[in-house]
Amino acid sequence: MERMVGLFEETEMQNGVAHDLAGYKQELHKMSEQEGRIVEVGTLSGGENEQLWNQGANAISLRRRLETGEVTEAEVNEGVSRLNQSFVRTTPGAAKRCVDGSTIEGYDDADPAWYGRPLGPQVQGGTADEAVAMRLTKGFTEDETSTLLSDIEEVVSAGRSEYAPGDHTDDHANEEKSGCGAVDGQVRKLPRYNDPEHAAVIKATADTIFGRTGLKPKEGAFEAIQASAAAMAAQPDYLPSAQGFLAKLRELNPNGVEKLIRPHAEVSLTLNFVEGTTFHRDHFNAQTGSKIQNFNLDVWAIIKEYGQDGYALIVDAVATVMDLTDGSLRLYARLPAEQQADVPQAA
Repeated sequence: MERMVGLFEETEMQNGVAHDLAGYKQELHKMSEQEGRIVEVGTLSGGENEQLWNQGANAISLRRRLETGEVTEAEVNEGVSRLNQSFVRTTPGAAKRCVDGSTIEGYDDADPAWYGRPLGPQVQGGTADEAVAMRLTKGFTEDETSTLLSDIEEVVSAGRSEYAPGDHTDDHANEEKSGCGAVDGQVRKLPRYNDPEHAAVIKATADTIFGRTGLKPKEGAFEAIQASAAAMAAQPDYLPSAQGFLAKLRELNPNGVEKLIRPHAEVSLTLNFVEGTTFHRDHFNAQTGSKIQNFNLDVWAIIKEYGQDGYALIVDAVATVMDLTDGSLRLYARLPAEQQADVPQAA
Protein backbone atom coordinates (compact mmCIF):
# COMPACT_ATOMS: atom_id res chain seq x y z
CA MET A 1 0.00 0.00 0.00
CA GLU A 2 1.30 3.42 -0.87
CA ARG A 3 1.85 5.44 2.27
CA MET A 4 0.22 8.85 2.36
CA VAL A 5 1.24 11.70 4.62
CA GLY A 6 -1.26 11.62 7.46
CA LEU A 7 -2.46 13.68 10.34
CA PHE A 8 0.42 12.49 12.47
CA GLU A 9 3.13 13.66 10.05
CA GLU A 10 1.38 16.94 9.22
CA THR A 11 1.03 18.16 12.79
CA GLU A 12 2.59 16.32 15.66
CA MET A 13 5.75 15.14 13.95
CA GLN A 14 6.90 18.68 13.30
CA ASN A 15 6.32 19.44 16.98
CA GLY A 16 8.55 16.59 18.04
CA VAL A 17 5.74 14.40 19.35
CA ALA A 18 6.49 11.69 16.79
CA HIS A 19 9.05 10.34 19.22
CA ASP A 20 6.27 9.49 21.67
CA LEU A 21 3.61 7.59 19.75
CA ALA A 22 2.08 6.18 22.93
CA GLY A 23 1.63 9.69 24.33
CA TYR A 24 0.15 10.86 21.05
CA LYS A 25 -2.38 8.04 21.11
CA GLN A 26 -3.36 8.94 24.67
CA GLU A 27 -3.99 12.51 23.62
CA LEU A 28 -6.24 11.37 20.76
CA HIS A 29 -8.04 8.96 23.10
CA LYS A 30 -8.75 11.87 25.45
CA MET A 31 -9.92 14.07 22.58
CA SER A 32 -12.24 11.33 21.35
CA GLU A 33 -13.82 10.94 24.77
CA GLN A 34 -14.24 14.70 25.11
CA GLU A 35 -15.98 15.06 21.74
CA GLY A 36 -18.47 12.25 22.05
CA ARG A 37 -20.12 9.78 24.38
CA ILE A 38 -21.41 6.29 23.85
CA VAL A 39 -25.00 5.35 24.60
CA GLU A 40 -25.99 1.68 24.61
CA VAL A 41 -29.14 1.05 22.57
CA GLY A 42 -29.48 -2.74 22.86
CA THR A 43 -28.85 -5.31 20.16
CA LEU A 44 -29.19 -4.89 16.42
CA SER A 45 -32.44 -6.84 16.28
CA GLY A 46 -33.73 -5.66 19.64
CA GLY A 47 -34.54 -9.32 20.31
CA GLU A 48 -37.42 -9.23 17.82
CA ASN A 49 -37.99 -10.63 14.33
CA GLU A 50 -34.69 -12.48 14.51
CA GLN A 51 -35.85 -14.89 11.82
CA LEU A 52 -35.57 -11.99 9.36
CA TRP A 53 -31.87 -11.60 10.10
CA ASN A 54 -29.19 -13.92 8.74
CA GLN A 55 -29.41 -17.14 10.74
CA GLY A 56 -27.03 -19.06 8.47
CA ALA A 57 -23.79 -20.71 9.52
CA ASN A 58 -21.72 -17.88 8.01
CA ALA A 59 -23.63 -15.04 9.65
CA ILE A 60 -21.68 -12.66 11.86
CA SER A 61 -22.92 -13.57 15.33
CA LEU A 62 -21.99 -12.45 18.83
CA ARG A 63 -24.42 -14.94 20.33
CA ARG A 64 -22.74 -17.90 18.66
CA ARG A 65 -19.25 -16.78 19.67
CA LEU A 66 -20.35 -16.44 23.29
CA GLU A 67 -22.06 -19.83 23.27
CA THR A 68 -18.99 -21.60 21.87
CA GLY A 69 -16.64 -19.81 24.24
CA GLU A 70 -14.73 -18.16 21.40
CA VAL A 71 -15.14 -14.90 23.33
CA THR A 72 -16.34 -14.15 26.86
CA GLU A 73 -18.66 -11.46 28.14
CA ALA A 74 -15.68 -9.96 29.98
CA GLU A 75 -13.70 -9.69 26.74
CA VAL A 76 -16.62 -8.08 24.94
CA ASN A 77 -17.22 -5.65 27.80
CA GLU A 78 -13.55 -4.66 27.85
CA GLY A 79 -13.57 -4.15 24.10
CA VAL A 80 -16.67 -1.97 23.93
CA SER A 81 -15.39 0.07 26.88
CA ARG A 82 -12.69 1.34 24.49
CA LEU A 83 -15.06 2.37 21.71
CA ASN A 84 -15.40 6.01 22.69
CA GLN A 85 -11.64 6.54 22.84
CA SER A 86 -11.15 5.07 19.37
CA PHE A 87 -12.52 7.86 17.15
CA VAL A 88 -10.29 10.30 15.29
CA ARG A 89 -10.73 13.25 12.97
CA THR A 90 -11.36 12.49 9.32
CA THR A 91 -8.98 13.90 6.71
CA PRO A 92 -10.51 15.64 3.65
CA GLY A 93 -9.26 13.93 0.51
CA ALA A 94 -8.95 10.53 2.17
CA ALA A 95 -10.91 7.65 0.66
CA LYS A 96 -14.29 6.68 2.03
CA ARG A 97 -14.31 3.38 3.87
CA CYS A 98 -16.88 0.67 4.44
CA VAL A 99 -18.41 -0.01 7.87
CA ASP A 100 -16.53 -3.35 7.85
CA GLY A 101 -14.68 -4.08 11.09
CA SER A 102 -11.73 -6.12 9.79
CA THR A 103 -8.14 -4.82 9.75
CA ILE A 104 -6.35 -3.47 6.68
CA GLU A 105 -3.54 -5.63 5.32
CA GLY A 106 -0.12 -4.71 6.71
CA TYR A 107 -1.33 -2.49 9.54
CA ASP A 108 1.26 -1.85 12.26
CA ASP A 109 -0.07 -0.03 15.31
CA ALA A 110 3.49 0.80 16.39
CA ASP A 111 4.23 2.63 13.12
CA PRO A 112 3.27 6.34 13.19
CA ALA A 113 2.75 6.33 9.41
CA TRP A 114 0.13 3.59 9.73
CA TYR A 115 -1.52 4.86 12.90
CA GLY A 116 -1.71 8.44 11.63
CA ARG A 117 -2.65 7.78 8.02
CA PRO A 118 -5.58 9.82 6.60
CA LEU A 119 -8.99 8.24 7.20
CA GLY A 120 -12.25 8.95 5.43
CA PRO A 121 -15.73 8.35 6.90
CA GLN A 122 -17.32 4.91 6.99
CA VAL A 123 -20.46 4.09 5.01
CA GLN A 124 -21.52 0.54 4.11
CA GLY A 125 -20.11 -0.35 0.71
CA GLY A 126 -18.34 3.00 0.47
CA THR A 127 -18.93 4.83 -2.80
CA ALA A 128 -20.58 1.81 -4.41
CA ASP A 129 -23.51 1.74 -2.00
CA GLU A 130 -23.77 5.52 -2.22
CA ALA A 131 -24.36 5.00 -5.94
CA VAL A 132 -27.00 2.33 -5.29
CA ALA A 133 -28.74 4.61 -2.80
CA MET A 134 -28.74 7.47 -5.31
CA ARG A 135 -30.47 5.23 -7.83
CA LEU A 136 -32.95 3.96 -5.23
CA THR A 137 -33.82 7.59 -4.56
CA LYS A 138 -34.02 8.73 -8.21
CA GLY A 139 -35.56 5.62 -9.73
CA PHE A 140 -35.35 4.71 -13.41
CA THR A 141 -36.85 6.28 -16.49
CA GLU A 142 -38.14 4.09 -19.32
CA ASP A 143 -35.16 4.67 -21.59
CA GLU A 144 -32.54 4.68 -18.81
CA THR A 145 -29.49 2.46 -19.27
CA SER A 146 -27.80 3.20 -15.97
CA THR A 147 -25.59 0.63 -14.29
CA LEU A 148 -23.82 0.65 -10.94
CA LEU A 149 -20.61 1.63 -12.74
CA SER A 150 -22.19 4.67 -14.40
CA ASP A 151 -23.91 5.59 -11.15
CA ILE A 152 -20.57 5.46 -9.30
CA GLU A 153 -19.21 7.89 -11.88
CA GLU A 154 -22.25 10.14 -11.43
CA VAL A 155 -21.88 10.20 -7.64
CA VAL A 156 -18.19 11.07 -7.88
CA SER A 157 -18.61 13.65 -10.64
CA ALA A 158 -21.32 15.43 -8.63
CA GLY A 159 -18.47 16.67 -6.43
CA ARG A 160 -20.57 16.94 -3.29
CA SER A 161 -18.04 15.08 -1.11
CA GLU A 162 -14.74 16.34 0.29
CA TYR A 163 -13.57 12.71 0.45
CA ALA A 164 -12.27 10.50 -2.34
CA PRO A 165 -14.15 7.44 -3.64
CA GLY A 166 -13.35 4.16 -1.95
CA ASP A 167 -14.39 0.77 -0.57
CA HIS A 168 -12.54 -2.49 0.09
CA THR A 169 -11.82 -6.03 -0.96
CA ASP A 170 -10.53 -8.81 1.33
CA ASP A 171 -8.17 -11.77 1.42
CA HIS A 172 -10.97 -14.18 0.42
CA ALA A 173 -12.13 -12.30 -2.68
CA ASN A 174 -12.55 -14.07 -6.02
CA GLU A 175 -14.54 -13.71 -9.23
CA GLU A 176 -17.82 -14.35 -7.36
CA LYS A 177 -17.07 -12.30 -4.22
CA SER A 178 -15.59 -8.81 -4.18
CA GLY A 179 -14.84 -9.01 -0.46
CA CYS A 180 -17.42 -6.34 0.39
CA GLY A 181 -20.63 -7.93 1.63
CA ALA A 182 -22.58 -4.69 1.40
CA VAL A 183 -22.15 -4.64 -2.38
CA ASP A 184 -22.16 -8.40 -2.99
CA GLY A 185 -25.35 -8.60 -0.94
CA GLN A 186 -27.34 -6.19 -3.12
CA VAL A 187 -28.81 -9.08 -5.08
CA ARG A 188 -30.21 -10.45 -1.80
CA LYS A 189 -31.23 -7.10 -0.31
CA LEU A 190 -33.23 -5.71 -3.22
CA PRO A 191 -36.17 -8.19 -3.05
CA ARG A 192 -36.48 -7.69 0.72
CA TYR A 193 -37.57 -4.07 0.35
CA ASN A 194 -40.82 -5.41 -1.11
CA ASP A 195 -41.22 -8.35 1.25
CA PRO A 196 -43.80 -7.14 3.82
CA GLU A 197 -42.04 -8.58 6.88
CA HIS A 198 -38.55 -7.41 5.95
CA ALA A 199 -39.82 -4.05 4.72
CA ALA A 200 -41.61 -3.30 7.99
CA VAL A 201 -38.46 -3.89 10.06
CA ILE A 202 -36.14 -2.09 7.63
CA LYS A 203 -38.39 0.97 7.46
CA ALA A 204 -39.03 1.20 11.20
CA THR A 205 -35.33 0.88 12.04
CA ALA A 206 -34.20 3.32 9.33
CA ASP A 207 -36.84 5.84 10.41
CA THR A 208 -35.57 5.62 14.00
CA ILE A 209 -31.95 6.23 13.00
CA PHE A 210 -32.85 8.98 10.56
CA GLY A 211 -35.03 10.67 13.16
CA ARG A 212 -32.03 10.91 15.48
CA THR A 213 -30.46 13.32 12.98
CA GLY A 214 -33.36 15.75 13.32
CA LEU A 215 -34.59 15.05 9.79
CA LYS A 216 -37.68 13.26 8.54
CA PRO A 217 -37.83 11.22 5.33
CA LYS A 218 -39.60 12.88 2.44
CA GLU A 219 -43.23 11.88 2.06
CA GLY A 220 -43.40 8.51 0.32
CA ALA A 221 -39.60 8.05 0.40
CA PHE A 222 -39.69 4.40 1.42
CA GLU A 223 -42.36 3.55 -1.13
CA ALA A 224 -40.20 5.19 -3.82
CA ILE A 225 -37.25 3.06 -2.70
CA GLN A 226 -39.43 -0.05 -2.96
CA ALA A 227 -40.38 0.80 -6.52
CA SER A 228 -36.77 1.55 -7.49
CA ALA A 229 -35.55 -1.66 -5.84
CA ALA A 230 -38.02 -3.71 -7.87
CA ALA A 231 -36.90 -1.98 -11.07
CA MET A 232 -33.23 -2.47 -10.21
CA ALA A 233 -33.73 -6.15 -9.43
CA ALA A 234 -35.42 -6.55 -12.83
CA GLN A 235 -32.35 -5.17 -14.63
CA PRO A 236 -29.81 -8.01 -14.77
CA ASP A 237 -27.11 -5.72 -16.15
CA TYR A 238 -27.31 -3.12 -13.38
CA LEU A 239 -24.99 -4.89 -10.95
CA PRO A 240 -21.52 -5.60 -12.37
CA SER A 241 -19.29 -8.58 -11.69
CA ALA A 242 -17.85 -8.91 -8.20
CA GLN A 243 -14.59 -7.33 -9.33
CA GLY A 244 -16.16 -4.85 -11.74
CA PHE A 245 -17.05 -2.10 -9.30
CA LEU A 246 -13.65 -2.42 -7.58
CA ALA A 247 -11.97 -1.82 -10.93
CA LYS A 248 -14.11 1.30 -11.40
CA LEU A 249 -13.17 2.60 -7.96
CA ARG A 250 -9.46 2.00 -8.64
CA GLU A 251 -9.86 3.85 -11.93
CA LEU A 252 -11.33 6.83 -10.07
CA ASN A 253 -8.95 6.59 -7.10
CA PRO A 254 -5.92 4.27 -7.38
CA ASN A 255 -5.56 4.24 -3.57
CA GLY A 256 -9.25 3.87 -2.83
CA VAL A 257 -9.64 0.11 -2.37
CA GLU A 258 -8.41 -1.29 0.94
CA LYS A 259 -7.59 -4.98 1.32
CA LEU A 260 -8.97 -6.24 4.62
CA ILE A 261 -7.78 -9.36 6.41
CA ARG A 262 -10.38 -11.64 7.94
CA PRO A 263 -11.88 -12.85 10.23
CA HIS A 264 -15.14 -10.98 10.68
CA ALA A 265 -15.06 -10.62 14.47
CA GLU A 266 -17.46 -7.73 15.04
CA VAL A 267 -19.29 -7.80 18.37
CA SER A 268 -20.97 -4.42 18.02
CA LEU A 269 -22.04 -1.60 15.74
CA THR A 270 -21.66 2.10 16.47
CA LEU A 271 -23.84 4.77 14.90
CA ASN A 272 -21.58 7.82 14.93
CA PHE A 273 -23.31 11.21 15.03
CA VAL A 274 -20.21 13.27 15.93
CA GLU A 275 -19.41 15.34 12.84
CA GLY A 276 -15.93 15.17 11.40
CA THR A 277 -14.92 12.00 13.26
CA THR A 278 -14.59 8.34 12.31
CA PHE A 279 -13.66 5.07 13.96
CA HIS A 280 -9.99 4.09 13.99
CA ARG A 281 -10.85 0.47 13.23
CA ASP A 282 -7.30 -0.82 12.87
CA HIS A 283 -6.02 0.70 16.12
CA PHE A 284 -9.05 -0.66 17.97
CA ASN A 285 -8.47 -4.15 16.56
CA ALA A 286 -4.77 -4.12 17.42
CA GLN A 287 -5.57 -4.16 21.14
CA THR A 288 -7.02 -7.69 20.90
CA GLY A 289 -5.34 -9.09 17.81
CA SER A 290 -8.66 -8.57 15.96
CA LYS A 291 -10.55 -10.82 18.37
CA ILE A 292 -12.93 -7.96 19.21
CA GLN A 293 -14.04 -5.80 16.27
CA ASN A 294 -16.74 -3.19 15.65
CA PHE A 295 -18.86 -2.08 12.72
CA ASN A 296 -19.12 1.71 12.48
CA LEU A 297 -21.51 3.85 10.44
CA ASP A 298 -20.73 7.56 10.24
CA VAL A 299 -24.32 8.79 10.09
CA TRP A 300 -23.16 12.41 10.26
CA ALA A 301 -21.32 12.04 6.94
CA ILE A 302 -24.42 10.73 5.18
CA ILE A 303 -26.54 13.62 6.42
CA LYS A 304 -23.88 16.25 5.70
CA GLU A 305 -23.55 15.16 2.08
CA TYR A 306 -27.06 14.07 1.19
CA GLY A 307 -29.51 15.64 3.66
CA GLN A 308 -32.96 14.10 3.25
CA ASP A 309 -31.74 12.03 0.29
CA GLY A 310 -29.43 10.26 2.73
CA TYR A 311 -32.47 8.29 3.87
CA ALA A 312 -31.88 5.66 1.17
CA LEU A 313 -28.34 5.09 2.48
CA ILE A 314 -29.69 4.56 5.99
CA VAL A 315 -32.26 2.12 4.59
CA ASP A 316 -29.49 0.27 2.76
CA ALA A 317 -27.37 0.22 5.93
CA VAL A 318 -30.16 -1.49 7.86
CA ALA A 319 -30.72 -4.01 5.07
CA THR A 320 -26.97 -4.68 4.99
CA VAL A 321 -26.60 -5.55 8.67
CA MET A 322 -29.73 -7.70 8.45
CA ASP A 323 -28.12 -9.55 5.56
CA LEU A 324 -24.71 -10.04 7.19
CA THR A 325 -25.49 -10.57 10.88
CA ASP A 326 -27.94 -12.54 13.01
CA GLY A 327 -28.95 -9.40 14.91
CA SER A 328 -27.22 -10.37 18.15
CA LEU A 329 -24.44 -7.77 17.99
CA ARG A 330 -24.57 -4.91 20.48
CA LEU A 331 -25.75 -1.53 19.19
CA TYR A 332 -24.38 1.82 20.37
CA ALA A 333 -24.94 5.44 19.42
CA ARG A 334 -22.03 7.87 19.66
CA LEU A 335 -23.47 11.31 20.29
CA PRO A 336 -21.85 14.74 20.57
CA ALA A 337 -20.84 15.20 24.18
CA GLU A 338 -23.27 18.08 24.71
CA GLN A 339 -26.36 16.22 23.46
CA GLN A 340 -28.93 14.68 25.76
CA ALA A 341 -29.14 10.91 26.15
CA ASP A 342 -32.63 10.33 24.76
CA VAL A 343 -31.79 7.77 22.08
CA PRO A 344 -34.81 5.98 20.55
CA GLN A 345 -34.61 2.22 20.73
CA ALA A 346 -34.09 0.33 17.49
CA ALA A 347 -37.19 -1.34 16.08
